[in-house]
Amino acid sequence: MRTKFKKILVRTGIVFLVIIAVGLVTRTIFNYTTGKKLEKTLEKMKAAGEKLAIKEFEPDCRDEDNAALSWKGVEEILQIEREQRGLLSKTLKEIFYNEPFTNGTRRKIEIMAEKNQRALLLIQDTGQKPCFKYNEDWNQIDFEILVPRAIKAIQAFRLYGFDAVIKAENGRLTEALEQNRIGMQFSRKYLEEPLLINTLVAFAQMRAQLLFLNKIAAGKELATETLLNILHELDTKPWRRGLVRSFKGEKILSLETGTKFLRGEYNITGVDVSFWDKIYYWIFRPVLKSEIVWSLNLYSEMEKAAELPYYQTYKIREKYNKRQEDIPWLFKLSGFLFPNIEASMFKEARLEADLNAARIGIGCKIYKNYKGRFPEKISELAPDILPEEPLDPFTGKPYIYRLEDDGFIVYSVGSNQKDDNGRGTWEITSIVMEKDDDVTWREILYH
Repeated sequence: MRTKFKKILVRTGIVFLVIIAVGLVTRTIFNYTTGKKLEKTLEKMKAAGEKLAIKEFEPDCRDEDNAALSWKGVEEILQIEREQRGLLSKTLKEIFYNEPFTNGTRRKIEIMAEKNQRALLLIQDTGQKPCFKYNEDWNQIDFEILVPRAIKAIQAFRLYGFDAVIKAENGRLTEALEQNRIGMQFSRKYLEEPLLINTLVAFAQMRAQLLFLNKIAAGKELATETLLNILHELDTKPWRRGLVRSFKGEKILSLETGTKFLRGEYNITGVDVSFWDKIYYWIFRPVLKSEIVWSLNLYSEMEKAAELPYYQTYKIREKYNKRQEDIPWLFKLSGFLFPNIEASMFKEARLEADLNAARIGIGCKIYKNYKGRFPEKISELAPDILPEEPLDPFTGKPYIYRLEDDGFIVYSVGSNQKDDNGRGTWEITSIVMEKDDDVTWREILYH
């Protein structure tokens, strides 16, 4: 009986060892093949001239030229309380819906601006700087990457924009327009930081600045030179390039993060890496390599899509959504780290719609300076004022333009691709809104 039991134990042990041996051989083969795929993917990226380290995105920016140093000062001294943030948000929405700017609201914002005068002056200083580099040590970028404080940035530039609107209402129009121009320039500087969070903050800031511009400039007779300077700030190309660059930055950050997981240097739980964590990552290293290749390929596809006009990407984004839904269940890192790329592309398209509406609006004011009247059609602006007639990023068709008794209105039909007669929605709750989704510039007739 004892001999029989020993035989069972021996056989069980042999089976167990065989299973372990087969598992190790399978893991070794899988690790080798996935390693080769990763190696080929990186070689292909390198041959295409792509950056392979986040440090390669570091802006070439000397301290004396760095707007981020002034901005860090703003972050330290800006004082906007929760209630005041609510007031700024509420008032911005009221401006969007063309509601009156009440004396009580104006006075509260004036007090807020007076309290933050030093911060506003520092913001002014950012407009004189040619570059923006927030991180100081680009060799140490990882999960703890240092990024500008998004809420501070959005609130600071809302206050800065309202301050410009009040100056315009008090007859200081030239100063107000210059302040608005600096706000637009600073928003664009944010694109020099390669991560998506910075790009999305830049989109939000610029969209607000365009709303302030419409409030300041509409119904005002402005010199042609001033209008041409404004038009120069409304170029759409840097924003789409910025989105593509942020996708590239996110891709390489995910590569570096995944590589550290491969080496057992990171723990997704955020606690110190233990011995057993290292064993776990050693066992699943082939899966991680496969996941990195999958992630890099998906990022590359969306980079190419982001280079296209939004209306040409509907099928690509539909395919992307399907792939996101079908992430292999073992790919835990991608589900944890992969950003919402479709929403980011929508936000860029929304901003592009705003920019083009503003370009057409400012172009019409220039046309009136030349001809004494607003154009009958947008096409009359090209090629002397605009190089070509801008197209609606949501449809690829011309903007809707209509002369009215008190001026004109020009608008994109927005994501629902329906003419809502110029009515828009400030707070976007879905990528395709059911109604009131137009992106509009309104102009009051001046004499």
